[in-house]
Amino acid sequence: PSGATTGPVVVTVGDQSSAGVTFTVTEPEPEPEEPDPEDPSYFSSSDLTGTSATLHGSLERITVSFGEAKRFETIDSGQTGALAAGNSSLAPAGGNTGSYEYRRTGPSAGTLELSYDGGDSCQVELVFASVNSGAFSHNCNSSGSGRFRLTAGTTFLPVVLETAGRNNSFFTSEMILTNRGTRDARLHYSYRAHLGAGTGSASEVLPAGHQRVVPNALDHLKRLGIPLPDVGNRIGTLRVEAPVASRVGALVRTTTAVPDGSAGLAYPGIGAEAGFHRAVYLCGLRQNRWDRSNVAFQNIGAREEGSIILRTTVYSGDPNGPGPRHVGDVELKPGAFRQFSGVLGRVANGYVRVERVQGTAPFYAYGVINDQANSDGSFVFPVAESFPEGAAGQTLAVIVETGVFTSELAVTNFSGTAKAVNLSFVANGIPTTGNTVTVPVSLAAGEQLVIPEVVKEIRRSGLDGMDSTGSVLAGPLFATAAFGNMEGIVVGARTATPALIAGGQYGVFYNAVPYGSAFNEVAWVEGLLQNRTSRSNLALVNTGEVDDSESVFSMDIYDGDTGRLVRTITGRTVPAREWRQINSILRDYGNDTTQGYVRIRKISGNNPFLAYGVINDGGSPGERSGDGSYVPARE
Repeated sequence: PSGATTGPVVVTVGDQSSAGVTFTVTEPEPEPEEPDPEDPSYFSSSDLTGTSATLHGSLERITVSFGEAKRFETIDSGQTGALAAGNSSLAPAGGNTGSYEYRRTGPSAGTLELSYDGGDSCQVELVFASVNSGAFSHNCNSSGSGRFRLTAGTTFLPVVLETAGRNNSFFTSEMILTNRGTRDARLHYSYRAHLGAGTGSASEVLPAGHQRVVPNALDHLKRLGIPLPDVGNRIGTLRVEAPVASRVGALVRTTTAVPDGSAGLAYPGIGAEAGFHRAVYLCGLRQNRWDRSNVAFQNIGAREEGSIILRTTVYSGDPNGPGPRHVGDVELKPGAFRQFSGVLGRVANGYVRVERVQGTAPFYAYGVINDQANSDGSFVFPVAESFPEGAAGQTLAVIVETGVFTSELAVTNFSGTAKAVNLSFVANGIPTTGNTVTVPVSLAAGEQLVIPEVVKEIRRSGLDGMDSTGSVLAGPLFATAAFGNMEGIVVGARTATPALIAGGQYGVFYNAVPYGSAFNEVAWVEGLLQNRTSRSNLALVNTGEVDDSESVFSMDIYDGDTGRLVRTITGRTVPAREWRQINSILRDYGNDTTQGYVRIRKISGNNPFLAYGVINDGGSPGERSGDGSYVPARE
């Protein structure tokens, strides 16, 4: 044992002596040090995987990107000070890649060791002043010092609000925070006001394993001490910082009251490392008597990264329509928000490109398709200009035609060349081998097709024996190139139900996922609710990317109020290229859980999978509006 001492000793008891007898005296093992939840230096090298650190010197700035297997790459920030490999005191001449190791060295302090592939090494001493930033000193090519910031643990919420809208709507943001980790996490909030005063910061602790549902995010921040006004329209962005080793997620659901309940949309927080540096597209937008489209964008960089200028360009989806139109260049300070309402103008069917033309900080952008009658919104996720990154195809989770719901399909070709795409719909009830029907689609350069009631359109084609009417159909859609590649092809769907009282429709929008980007082993769906006003469904898709093997899943349901595992669902099978949904999962399997999250584990099968949740308005089907909010899974 550690601390053992062996040697001859003499023990005398009364007149009896034990001279020459050897005794072993063992000191007890020291108790392992309990991590301090208030000390941000408690994390391991693996906790940095997929994140980055930015080091600011007096004349130089460099970003260290941490990859798998403790590998790193240093990236020139482009700042004055010449940080290319070999030119910086932080980047030796031997190259800009290598292996890294992190170790804690004391309270709020740690050391980052960078071992370059060329043989050089660099030791960076970190002293934390806050949860993910502080001062550093280094001994590399030469010595130096400055400030550092880690992206690990930082989540950006692109908008939280309480404000009036059109048609007597009044929107409020609900915030759901999930700590999947094993340690309590102190969350640090930084709110930047866009409309109404109140820029400020605050903090609170989220216990390990717990999920906190905050009905009104801005009221909650005000109670924590952020100086928000009591009345008036309030809109802003929110940065949530948690310890590096934590597993904290954030989700916002923004809704308005409608005659039969509430309607709105949901959007997850964006990890700081997921911000964009290159142009993005927002596809599937439209402007007509039924719908209007807005786009919004934010500077999600830290304070020291400075302002950026973003340029927004509107494209018509009609190849014979008007040419591209620049909406304007907008300067955004760190944390700032800007929205263009009715961005398409006179373009009925179009898409938008957002690009950074000045500055270095990352940005985010999103779109919203609003119903003209009831103001329900569908959140449109951005795609990078490199989408789909060379993938051979894409999987759209589901399109449907039921007695209540129908799906509208949007297919966009933002590339500069014509494309031909095969769309393969797979659903039980299609009278073909493999329950599949394939429809070819041709797109001119820059064209966007919006197909209302796409399943009915497929039925009308008469392909492969499809009837003009028939049973309920629901299943995934697979998009592949008929020739060439999928570069610049974006596929998305809006699945909606009629709003019988308010008029219009209630729906959700979601994009297809490129092959190679789905989950392989584990995914989490957070923010699920089950109460008198909300219920949650969970869906799985076996993408069939590898072979025809079925996938078998196990699902662990956690109670957000207690952090306890309350139920494990085992043996759920999804055949290749098929979709399965578990309705009201918390009600039927959660043992009275009113809010929680689910870990999905693939326990057999070779294919990647998709997973998502939907939060529906109404505790049971048929109650309230039935509007859904789409919740994508995350790792």
